[in-house]
Amino acid sequence: MLIGSHAFARYVLLQRAAHRNVEVQVLETVVNSRRYRVELTAYEKTIEAEHPLVLHRDQAYAVAAGLDFQLSSDELDSTTPNLDKPVNPPAAQDH
Repeated sequence: MLIGSHAFARYVLLQRAAHRNVEVQVLETVVNSRRYRVELTAYEKTIEAEHPLVLHRDQAYAVAAGLDFQLSSDELDSTTPNLDKPVNPPAAQDH
């Protein structure tokens, strides 16, 4: 599925936790060789009238759309200062 300008895989895992059924919606994408994952965990038997995963999944999509991905290693190299070069401290000023 396309969220924002990135392709995400979406799947739902069924689990049990604390004697309750749990559904976990997972959204995953890969950007600049890094994997990003957003999880929405919905517990059965909540007080909401609508199924919790359906009720809250739009918030997970909004989080995924708002992700600010790290720069690629090539982009990082161009913005990283050269730490091997000494930096001259500013001259002391007389007050």
